[in-house]
Amino acid sequence: MGLGVNEMTEVLTSTIFEILSTHIPNRVIKSNDKDPPWITANIKAAIKRKSRVFRKYKDRGCRLEDWKVIKQV
Repeated sequence: MGLGVNEMTEVLTSTIFEILSTHIPNRVIKSNDKDPPWITANIKAAIKRKSRVFRKYKDRGCRLEDWKVIKQV
């Protein structure tokens, strides 16, 4: 005698989940609810880079040649 309906359903379900877990990429994404929806990871990295460059500009004494670098960033 073959498999019953419940056993066939379990086999099908486990096979589908196994295939999906193997072939669909899975990663955890952190999200900050305070950020607007248009801020992507690239934009956030650019903002952090600009802030870091400006902080170095202030720490080094606000030199004119450093200001040119800030304008490029």
